[in-house]
Amino acid sequence: MKAICIYVDRGEEYKATAKLICNMLNKAGHQAVVEELFDYLDIKWLDTYFSFIRKLINKFRINTLFGSSSWELDRLIKFANKHCTLAFQSNLEEEPADLFICIHPYTSHLITELRKNTRKDNLSVCYYETRFFSISKNTVNNDVDKFFISTEQGAEEATLIGQNESSIALSPILLPEAKDLVIDNVEGNHKVRILYDMRDDKVNLSKLIKKDINAEFILFNVNQDKIKKLKADALKCKHLKITFLSKNIENKYNLFPKADIIIGPSDRRAMLVALYLKKAYFLTEKKKKNNDITDFIIENNLGLILPSNNDKQFEEINNYINRFNKSSFDILNFNAQSFISQLEGIC
Repeated sequence: MKAICIYVDRGEEYKATAKLICNMLNKAGHQAVVEELFDYLDIKWLDTYFSFIRKLINKFRINTLFGSSSWELDRLIKFANKHCTLAFQSNLEEEPADLFICIHPYTSHLITELRKNTRKDNLSVCYYETRFFSISKNTVNNDVDKFFISTEQGAEEATLIGQNESSIALSPILLPEAKDLVIDNVEGNHKVRILYDMRDDKVNLSKLIKKDINAEFILFNVNQDKIKKLKADALKCKHLKITFLSKNIENKYNLFPKADIIIGPSDRRAMLVALYLKKAYFLTEKKKKNNDITDFIIENNLGLILPSNNDKQFEEINNYINRFNKSSFDILNFNAQSFISQLEGIC
């Protein structure tokens, strides 16, 4: 099978996912390459124009459909139909493909349009959704052969907004960060280990220490003054333990295997890595753009949103520790290799 993993440069996760799928296909004995959509069709200048429009709208806070992703996609499709057919045809003659794996809504819409224009009926096109838990209307494309989504709630949402149910397939969550993780567990007999980046500064550790919570806190990015005070407070505790890690942490995700619970901000990639490792995630804030994954975590008891009140923080953490159950994480599929079998079934 010859595949092209095509993405749009609108966020690191799209490129990283395309590269991950490409590497997995090549390891499985197939031929795969990664392409960026605007480069592939030789229209990089158009991406620069769209970028300028977005910056202009954001700068002047213009509330209009002009410059929105829907507006952008509509114009992109019209332009591609008029001007990109020959480039698409030429590329496939130079580098034939059996399958396009699209990682961004723009890619699936343009590739299916160009497939129709060039009458490449034997060319398969599938779409892989990288948000996993929710989708936008722009993702709906009933011309794709397969629409891959990683959760039941994502599949239900896709059906509700117009994606043909017959095209939807549940797929594993592909997490590029997983390949670089170094598994290095911390030894200890404590029931629960809690990892916290002290730069977040939204948890009152002094209060938790005084409550002598039955857990081990693993702290990093702690200044020296705080270390002395926290050590002194922890010596008075019977149950609570504190471990301090080096300040120079190159990849914070490598610390996640050391803990059972991660406390951190509303960071989408951090939450996904925690779920991959079957670690609970306690959010110190909630952001609208991450509502889908936050709601999934809360609804499935895979973490919680910490209140700002110090006493309530203790209650929430303590209650969760008492009911912590790793089997709750089995509802998610992170078996990346099974995705290759799904792709092989298309061609």
